Amino acid sequence: MPRRLLAFVLLVTATGSAAAQSAANGALALELPAAPRALALGNTGVALAGDETAVFYNPAQLGGVRRAAAGLSTQAYIAASSLHAVAVALPLGRGTLGLGLQALDYGDEEEYRCGNPADCQYGEPTGNEISATDGALTVGYGLAMGRLRVGAAAKLAYQSVASQSAAAVAADLGLGLDLTRWLSIGASLRNVGSRLGFDDRDVPLPRIARVGLAVPVRLGPGLALTA
Repeated sequence: MPRRLLAFVLLVTATGSAAAQSAANGALALELPAAPRALALGNTGVALAGDETAVFYNPAQLGGVRRAAAGLSTQAYIAASSLHAVAVALPLGRGTLGLGLQALDYGDEEEYRCGNPADCQYGEPTGNEISATDGALTVGYGLAMGRLRVGAAAKLAYQSVASQSAAAVAADLGLGLDLTRWLSIGASLRNVGSRLGFDDRDVPLPRIARVGLAVPVRLGPGLALTA
């Protein structure tokens, strides 16, 4: 891996609280916000039902989606990087099928090479540009059974840095339960699977376990809050 791009990727990875926790993991996009609604609620999408972006946070909550829905999110991230996500939910059989795609584009960086690596402080520009991206494609299914919702998802995660790339497969599991009319709980275990295998190392995916509570408050026709 060219040293210049490696330093650039590490700088992006190490900046910000979410990124700082993921410095040892691959596919950073799996830890970043995939939807404005979940981001506005502190990234606690694990407890939210009825939204197509549940495919990213808790596949069980797809069971709360009653009709076809789609969403797109794009946001500028640290330095020259950008974060993108698209999700679709389709009622299928007794439950709901969800499809999601996340991508983190680190942008382009000028390539530097060292003629003598043992005596190289900055290197010489080659005139070429190199880039890095990572993300995941997720397919999930959620099923509602009364007040209980269950779901699972499979995903293909990838990461590409300059001339090296790697892919891994993983699974998500989730539960959702309406405890009362005004209180719901959700739990999920995400990114359980293989590692990203590069030429010189294996990098784990960020395994995430979360539990959350949601309190919907209706203020009137067409107006509601969620805490």
